[in-house]
Amino acid sequence: MSNKIMPCVIGREQIYPRNNETIKDINPANINDIIVEFPKLTREDVIRAIEVAEEAQEKWKDVPPPERGKILIKAANLMENEFEQLAEILTREEGKTINESKAEVARDISIFRFYGIMGYRLRGEFIDSAEKTHIFSQYVNHLV
Repeated sequence: MSNKIMPCVIGREQIYPRNNETIKDINPANINDIIVEFPKLTREDVIRAIEVAEEAQEKWKDVPPPERGKILIKAANLMENEFEQLAEILTREEGKTINESKAEVARDISIFRFYGIMGYRLRGEFIDSAEKTHIFSQYVNHLV
């Protein structure tokens, strides 16, 4: 076992390995480098995780879009604050070059921001401008 064992979280319950059964996350560039270990879940654990996710989705869909947008933008900001560390973890975990990892983290931050902004878009359309900003347009039918 590695020195670092992370629990799986289902709902708010942390699940640690039973009988020392784990799944190892191994650095593909160095197979002797076990990054972290996770508990090997049972079929019942997986079913419970799916049920909890479905329950969470039912609650999440009732959260107003602007509030969901704030959460996504906050996530993007947190990722940006940990940019270098996230890229290093991704490189170690997946065997990517550091530049590939940085590009992936940057893209992920952009995706979170994009959909965070979309939470405020109740009507109309955002269009990229030449100045790398966004233009909001809305069609209004004056004949109605």
